[in-house]
Amino acid sequence: MANSAFSLHHFIYLIPLIVLSIITPTHQVVPLGSSLSARDGGTSWVSPSGDFAFGFHSLPNSSRFLLAIWFQKLPERTVIWSANRDNPVQGDSRVELTNNGYLVLYDHQGSEIWKKPNAGNDRVTSASMLDKGNFALLSTDSSLIWESFNEPTDTILPTQGLNKSSHLSSSLTQFDYSKGSFQLRLQDDGRLVLYLVAVPSGFTYAPYWLTDTAGVGLQVVFNESGYIYLKLINGTSVSLTPGNIVSTQDFYHRATLDFDGVLRQYVYPKTNESRASWASEWSIVMYEPPNVCLSVLTSLGSGTCGFNSFCALDEEQKTSCRCPPGYSYLDPNNTFAGCKQDFAPQSCQLGGETEASQFEMKELRNVDWSLNDYEKYYPINEDRCRQACLADCYCAVAIFKDDRCWKKRMPLSNGKMDYNVSRKTLVKVPKGNYSVPITPISTCRKEDRTALILIGSVLFGGSGLLNVLFLLAISLVLLFAHHRQKLMEHRPDPSIIPGTIKAQSCFIQQSSPFSAARLPISTLSAMAESSSS
Repeated sequence: MANSAFSLHHFIYLIPLIVLSIITPTHQVVPLGSSLSARDGGTSWVSPSGDFAFGFHSLPNSSRFLLAIWFQKLPERTVIWSANRDNPVQGDSRVELTNNGYLVLYDHQGSEIWKKPNAGNDRVTSASMLDKGNFALLSTDSSLIWESFNEPTDTILPTQGLNKSSHLSSSLTQFDYSKGSFQLRLQDDGRLVLYLVAVPSGFTYAPYWLTDTAGVGLQVVFNESGYIYLKLINGTSVSLTPGNIVSTQDFYHRATLDFDGVLRQYVYPKTNESRASWASEWSIVMYEPPNVCLSVLTSLGSGTCGFNSFCALDEEQKTSCRCPPGYSYLDPNNTFAGCKQDFAPQSCQLGGETEASQFEMKELRNVDWSLNDYEKYYPINEDRCRQACLADCYCAVAIFKDDRCWKKRMPLSNGKMDYNVSRKTLVKVPKGNYSVPITPISTCRKEDRTALILIGSVLFGGSGLLNVLFLLAISLVLLFAHHRQKLMEHRPDPSIIPGTIKAQSCFIQQSSPFSAARLPISTLSAMAESSSS
């Protein structure tokens, strides 16, 4: 009986260990022959701590999958690496650690999509999702044969770095993980550089941010304490992380080259103590450049945003791309892809002067499209600047400042909006009929509601006689409007092009600039006096 009591007593103490062994991730070491399928319902290989997972990530609003690494414990999945970012696979795809030591991704037809290591190596005996967020192929003595840390996509983590042979490429959009328009490189000359690149060719435009470390830059380090710095050959460093940083014990850390071309360092609370004082979301603790809208300036390509749109920052340093009046997004699901005209352009018959009366110039302040000038007038007043653009069928936008006028033609590039852009922009649109897709619906609704409140106040606050007179006046206005509409239906004006006139009253409020943002500290090009700034 004593022995039974002893066994039961010890069994009770073993219960927590048994439960822990059941809920602890079992895929700490992945043996040869193991595989995962995209249809396994989220099955993945998890790190011993449970912080990171390797497996198939289902793309939003798609039936495709990425072979990826993500933060496992966060409510919203944050992908930090992917193998097939430019070639998502279908649901019957699988990844296998083959018996001869290769990690291979097969698509739904069994074709090989991706394979590591590149050369045959029979020393690979297992794989593991490590606690640092690094997925590794290991040899018998647990040395690394291949690791995801050496082939980053758009993100680096603490204990990871960038050598001169590696770089970060932004995603195309927030939910499209394909290679985007921006790269972070540590060049052979030692400078850390942000580039604008052409998609899909990868052609490199001019850099828009860099460090002054030519000849001395050695390696980008993201150390275990959460600090990012550029290590120099003399043993010193240039810090990118400002001031004191929160602990990596209490916070998840990552640095990502976001799809808008900004390198940002993020932190996310992971303990009860840190969540008590921080919001349970990714918070920005560092970003470069300080204002990407003003930093990017290139003679080729569209700039930060697509052609015919302009870039702006809000108070939280979030980048948005907006369309001018009379234009709308090429792709509503990707506002960074540019804007298109929503009206027939001015005819060039007889130089366009005969159609000038059918167009007008709508004003934007603190907005410019740089390097699109094809003609300049000086000295000139604003009215003559307007007329010069109206009479010119090539002119899409006129810029006016200090008795100077610049004409710009499509496509418009390097668009930006900022208080530091101190000039008046005049956009050519058809008279009385243009769309303003950048205006929030709530602004218009607020105006409509204000008008109704005003009418109600007059009706209920005035005397009976005043109410009768007021209602009579409204009736006469409505009758006149109805009569005029009937006449317009029988006499259509050929100069009017169908569009959305409803949003017109909202545009003036929306065209006010965002709050001022810090000027870039490390940009290549300063704003010039001309409109090509």
